Amino acid sequence: MYLGITRQAYYKRCKVNANNALLEQSVLSFVRLERMTHPRIGTRKLQYMMKQSHISIGRDRLFTLLRLNRLLVPNKRAFHKTTHSLHRVPS
Repeated sequence: MYLGITRQAYYKRCKVNANNALLEQSVLSFVRLERMTHPRIGTRKLQYMMKQSHISIGRDRLFTLLRLNRLLVPNKRAFHKTTHSLHRVPS
């Protein structure tokens, strides 16, 4: 045992990391491809579409992955006009 882990655990972790990297690359390519046609499509709808294409990833992991790669769509700020200054009040 070296560094407190077994040889089996080390190689298993290497394999898991390689599989995770491959999954992340496939998710990112899917998102970029879909965003070409629908630039403001949301993350939850993307996750649903990926599930239809047999790419399985959790909601929170998908949000984190898109945030790290700066692919989240910013929310549009709602503008509400609260003052109606052209009312007919005698001055």
